[in-house]
Amino acid sequence: MPSLILISQDSPRQVFELGRATLIVGRDDTSTIFVSDVSVSRNHASIVFESEEFVVHDNGSTNGTYVNGERVSRHVLQHHDIISFGSCLFLLDMGSTRKGPRGTEVMTVKHVGSKDGKVVEISPKPVMGQPVKPLKLILSSSKVRRTSSKPPPPPTAR
Repeated sequence: MPSLILISQDSPRQVFELGRATLIVGRDDTSTIFVSDVSVSRNHASIVFESEEFVVHDNGSTNGTYVNGERVSRHVLQHHDIISFGSCLFLLDMGSTRKGPRGTEVMTVKHVGSKDGKVVEISPKPVMGQPVKPLKLILSSSKVRRTSSKPPPPPTAR
């Protein structure tokens, strides 16, 4: 089942399952996904199931909705997108790797440091003994940047 996973450092991990019904993200008590954070508007965004895809719509929020660091008003969501409502970060999990044998979790999220922004590492646990490279995110005050663990390309001669 597709879900949103709250990955903000200051909040306990929460998982919100996505279905075919429209979900409202916001600070209002009637929100489907209630977020108690002043950076989130009362009716911040909607997640809608349209044409077999999940689409996030910003509902005119003050601090905006970001997907992978880009401000969006409407965006078709993909597996492992990082969605920011105000300063609250969510990871979209389309359900393909969330649970392993006997319901064990196969993904961990941890805070690994701060310098120019918070650094969060999302790392799938080894699957059948095969290691999987982690994804590191550098969280600044308003943007999310992905960094990979790949080494930089070698210099080229001119």
